[in-house]
Parts: sequence; C-alpha cells; structure tokens
Amino acid sequence: MALRFYRNPILKGLPARGTMHTTKKHKTGKRTSTRNPKGPTYREEPHLAFFSPDEIDPVLEALEKKNAHFKRKKKTNGVDSRYQVPKKRTRAFGQHATCYYCGHHYVWGANGITDSLMCSNSRSWHCWNSIGFNGPEAAQKMLGVILESLSLLEGIDAQYQEILQQAQSGGPEKLRTRENKLNRVEEEIEREGEKIKKLIREVENIDSNLLYEMMSELTERKKKLSLDRVAFELAKKRQLNLPKSTLELKEILQHHLEDIEIHSHEFGDLIRELVPEIYVYQVRLIDGGHLLPRAKIRLNLAGSIPDAASIPEVQQLLSQEFTLDLLEPPQRELIRPEAVRLAATGLEQREIACQLEEKPTQTAVWNALKLQKQMLKQGLSSPYVFVDEPPEDYGKLRKHKNKKYSFQAKAGYQRPSL
Repeated sequence: MALRFYRNPILKGLPARGTMHTTKKHKTGKRTSTRNPKGPTYREEPHLAFFSPDEIDPVLEALEKKNAHFKRKKKTNGVDSRYQVPKKRTRAFGQHATCYYCGHHYVWGANGITDSLMCSNSRSWHCWNSIGFNGPEAAQKMLGVILESLSLLEGIDAQYQEILQQAQSGGPEKLRTRENKLNRVEEEIEREGEKIKKLIREVENIDSNLLYEMMSELTERKKKLSLDRVAFELAKKRQLNLPKSTLELKEILQHHLEDIEIHSHEFGDLIRELVPEIYVYQVRLIDGGHLLPRAKIRLNLAGSIPDAASIPEVQQLLSQEFTLDLLEPPQRELIRPEAVRLAATGLEQREIACQLEEKPTQTAVWNALKLQKQMLKQGLSSPYVFVDEPPEDYGKLRKHKNKKYSFQAKAGYQRPSL
C-alpha cells in the first residue's frame, strides 16, 4: 500500500503521461486499455516535487527487493502467468471456502504464507478466525475423498437408473406435475410476503432482527424458486443429456480428475462444481493446544453434469455431507489409538515409544495416554471439541482484543448445523 502511493513519479516532480494506451480488438471492434510497452513520457516540474530522486529511489528499490517473493510467478519469457485471467478464477478453495463464523469466503495468502488460505473478513478485523490452512494439502485430501466416493457409486446404480427411467417415462404428465408444484410454491411465497407486509403495517414496535430474518428466508426461497424455474424450462425444451449409469458417471469424473493438476485453476473450477458448500470452523483437543481447522463439506458428484440440476432426485442421490480435517492431528492424538492398545498389553511407556512407527518420546506417549483418560472421564468418543469463540488461554489468537476489532457477519448469513 505504501508503494502504490510513493511510486507515483509526481512526488519527484516528474508527472507521467502515456503509462497506458488503448488497443483495438478487431473481433469485437472495441478498444481496451493496456499498459504501454514503450513506457510513459515524463516532464520536469520541480515545483511539484516532495522528494528528490536521490532520496526516494533507494527506499523504493529496497522495498521492492524485500517484497520480491510476494510477486506473481513469471514465465520463462517474462509474461505474467495471470495476465488477463479473471480475479474470480483462483485455485481450489480460494474465494470458495466459507468461514463458518462470519460467512465470508477464504482467500489465499494467510498470515503472509502464499500457499495458505484464511478468512477474508479477518483481514478487515471483523472476524476472529484468523487460523489458516494449507490449500494444496487440502486439495489433495479433497481429491482422495472424491475418488473414494466414486468407488461407492456402483452400489447405487440400480437406484440411479430407476430415477432416470422415471424421469424419462413421465413425459408431459411429469412436466405438468412439476409445473403445478412450482406454481403452488410461488403462490405460497406470495402469501408469505403479504403476511409480512400486513405485520409491518399493524405492529408498531416490531423486532428489526426478527423482520430481517423473515425477509432473508423469503428471499432465499425466491432465489431457489427462480433456479427451479430455469431447470424446468430447460427440461421442457430438450432431451436431458445424462450419464446412463453410475459407471459412466464414474468414468467421466475420473477422466477429468486424472487430467487436471490440483494446483491449476481448472481443478479449482471442477471443485466448485463438485463441492458446492465448504464451511471451515475450528476444533481443539480437550487438553488444549493449537486450534485446528476442520470443514463441513457437501459433495455433489453430479455437480459437473449441467442437466442433473433438472432432476432433484439425482442430486439428492449423488449428494452427501461429511467432515474433513484440513490439518494433520497433533502427535499425541496421532499415536493415541496405538499407544492405548499397547498399554493394555502391559507395556511400559518407554517400550511403547520404541514400538510405535512415529518413534515418539516417552513424554509424547504419556501425553497420549493422559488424553485418553480425559476422554474416558468426560465420556467422549472423540478428543476434539468445537470452538465457538476465541479461547482465553490461547495466546496466539488476540485479534479480538484489539480496539479496532469488531465482529461483523455477512449480511443475511445463518450458520449451518454441524
């Protein structure tokens, strides 16, 4: 931000002209503004100078060297690898994963780490969840989950083909049934809207939060109805193009996943289709320690098939929700199951440490067994507990203590159930 201001050559008394110029696109006949390859022209205006070149140039050069590792990677020929690429098109999880606490999306560059993601609202001091997670590792885990889900498709092939047969054999009668259902939903939404208007006119001191929730819910229902209308119109006009079996669907998705590199934007585009919802929240071991990001994910294996949206039964059959840990567990939790099993055989902690594959210290084994005792004492099957607010005993998370911090959730956002 400092460089954007101090790089302006007018501060040295050198106003610039011709930094950008227009180029004509003959395909469309329009002109677009691009950077001038010849560079700008300058004129000397000493009365505008705040610094001399000898004062400001060394500072700018030092800042540029210090921040060089933050720049976009260049190709061998010097062309920007992100030239003319839309900013909304990023790698997997960028501007896609959602913060469970405030509803804003995650962005790349968590706490200065280029391969990590964090809540964008936390950067503005409006969310305490500043814990990041590694994007490439999360993408690799997500790929494994998708491939595992594809291996289970053969078990539901009979249900899938039955749904397709019903959808194709319904003909005009099924379309009329869907249209009548959509009309009933539209009438119901209109009645709800009239009730809200009547409530506003009759009640003087109505709760603004309650009114906002009612209007938000009604708006979401209208959006869903609009999408269902579009899908219905598509179904009326043409024959749906869907895989004839789950085996064919599996082959299509495997072909896409094998040909796409997980660090590419194409993989990010595919993940947005297959995983429409990713809510990231924090968990912690019951004995304390670092906060660990975990995600609630809704997987839709038919998300990359456009016509699948026209058959809700297919969407429901091929969708599932699951939990994905975005970081590796701490060592005491990683070795806990095996350490407990070996301890039950009568081995001492030092002997357990020697037999474990991770080769932990005796202290790590003691911590793992202590964690197991706490779980049994509290009657828990998992050592992780959900973190709803910043822990007071966690010294690495103090953003919410700053005077300029104020929590602001996204307008209309409601936390999903975990």
